[in-house]
Parts: sequence; C-alpha cells; structure tokens
Amino acid sequence: AGNPELCFSGNECGGRGKSGRRARMAHVAMVVLLCTAFVLLMAALYVVVAAKRRGDRESDVEVDGKDSNADMAPPWEVTLYQKLDLSISDVAKCLSAGNVIGHGRSGVVYRVDLPAATGLAIAVKKFRLSEKFSAAAFSSEIATLARIRHRNIVRLLGWGANRRTKLLFYDYLQNGNLDTLLHEGCTGLIDWETRLRIALGVAEGVAYLHHDCVPAILHRDVKAQNILLGDRYEPCLADFGFARFVQEDHASFSVNPQFAGSYGYIAPGNSSYSSFSLIIY
Repeated sequence: AGNPELCFSGNECGGRGKSGRRARMAHVAMVVLLCTAFVLLMAALYVVVAAKRRGDRESDVEVDGKDSNADMAPPWEVTLYQKLDLSISDVAKCLSAGNVIGHGRSGVVYRVDLPAATGLAIAVKKFRLSEKFSAAAFSSEIATLARIRHRNIVRLLGWGANRRTKLLFYDYLQNGNLDTLLHEGCTGLIDWETRLRIALGVAEGVAYLHHDCVPAILHRDVKAQNILLGDRYEPCLADFGFARFVQEDHASFSVNPQFAGSYGYIAPGNSSYSSFSLIIY
C-alpha cells in the first residue's frame, strides 16, 4: 500500500519491472562472459608457457647433443667420493636424448649405466657453461653435498670437469621426482600415508641442514621438482645450486644470488622454510 511501483510475482507494474529484469539479466550475462573470457585467457597463457618450457627442454637436449665430442674432450679432472668403476668415456656414451631424466635451470640430468660388470646406474648432471649461473651452482653443490650425509639428502658420488663441461655424479633414484609423480603419474596410487611419509622425510632433511650442519646450510629451493624418490618412495632433497652456508652472524660463504627460486617457486624470505602443502597436494 502506498508503493505503486512495487512489483510482485504475477502482478503487472508496467514497463519498469520488465526493464529492471532485463538489466539484471544483462548484468548476469556480462559477468558470465567476463568469467569465461578470463578462464580462456588463463588457459591460453598456460598452453603458451607449457609449450615454451617444452621447447626450452628440447633445445637444451639439442644443444647438449651438438659438439659433444668437443665438450667431452680431455684432459679431465675427476674427483670421486665413493669407489666407482667409472670412466668419462662410459659417461659420454650415455649423454644422449634417450637417457634424459630431468632438466634444471643450470643443466640436464641423464641416467648413466656403468659397465655391465657393476650393474650400477647413476645420475649425471651436465652443466651448461653458457649460463652464468652454472659455474656458481656447480661450486655450490660440491661445497654443500660433498660434506654432508643424510638418508633424505641426495648423495653426491663425485664430479668431473674439463675446459668446456662440468659434471656431477649422484645416486640414481628410480622413481623420479615428486612433481612428476603427482602431476604426470597415477596420483590415485599415492595414498595419504605415503604422502605424509614423503613430507616428513623432506622435513627431516631440511632440519638436518638447519640444525645439525656446522655451519648451517640453507637450501633455498625446496619444491616438488627437487625431491627425488627411491624405490620405496623414500624422499631425497636434491639440487643445491641455490644453497648457502650461514654462520651465527648470518653471513653466507657459498653462492648468494639476489633472486632465490625458479619456475613456480620463490623461497620465502630467501630461505628454505617452505610450505609442505606442495608435497601433500
């Protein structure tokens, strides 16, 4: 009463009710179109970025394949921390596209099968000397991994270098990295107990670096791609290219780039304290 323009369902209140209804429908349609356009834009960006990363990986392998004889030419300086029947010639034969098992910012990782008598497979990271970061990452990995031993940290077996190429030798872990397992494998087969065990294993590795090493070591790139998995999904933290030593006064001795991180990850506070939600989810 007293509101002649108040409209209810079923009554007639002139053209204003219809125009208001049309305006609301237009607003809803606009919101739907904007949301659809946003989703399509994000999907297109994802496809472009994924294609670029695939292209970069393929180009890395292609570049590594060129001039391989010159890259692997003597003289070589080789240091081994374990007893291995290893020769650079055997390693060179396996540095091919068919043996690639991983890519990183500083280089490509290959599976290398040592002579049949040993029946041992190792992982070899070949550094790209064209990258400014490569030499620093190579030195950082040797400085940190050569002095520590922990079941949840990848074991460095040795290294080799000549004028054009730098190689690191690691234990080969057959289940790859956690990122591939979660996002490219059969994620339904990874039960929550296994995921929790992986998260706890990585936490123990990081705690060892922070509290048991003297001086303490900050990894600064803890992410699923840098978590390798053994035969029983035992996790090992890998890729210490960003790592640094820290004294009580927080001065660092190893490489300390201003930017710490990589695709999809930036270390919080430039340290290795990161959320383990990336492991569980």
